[in-house]
Amino acid sequence: MAALAARRIRRRLRHHGAAVLRAGLRIFWGAGPAPRSRPGEEVTTGEGEEPEIRGPQRVQPPVMTTVPALLLILAAASGCLPTVASALAHGAAVFTDPNYYTAAVIAGTDAPPATPAPTAD
Repeated sequence: MAALAARRIRRRLRHHGAAVLRAGLRIFWGAGPAPRSRPGEEVTTGEGEEPEIRGPQRVQPPVMTTVPALLLILAAASGCLPTVASALAHGAAVFTDPNYYTAAVIAGTDAPPATPAPTAD
């Protein structure tokens, strides 16, 4: 059961990491196909909105590129490093172990999970 959960977590991490990468490329570099037009749907033009950055240079604040870059790095690291995947699998095993929760709530102990932590394949 725990091995199946570990496989699911690793698979989801790979898919989410790829989705984050695709979204980052699409948002910041315009990669990918152009969005399809949807006839009959109201078009948002953005008229009357104030720009976030005022000034002739229109420099983008560093936090607007630092945060997505950090998220992309973390997504890549979580998919590439087997220790991260095994740590997440162990956390999932602890999170889904009812005996662990029972021991933690009733006895007030921080007992290890009843099932051994799965290893990264």
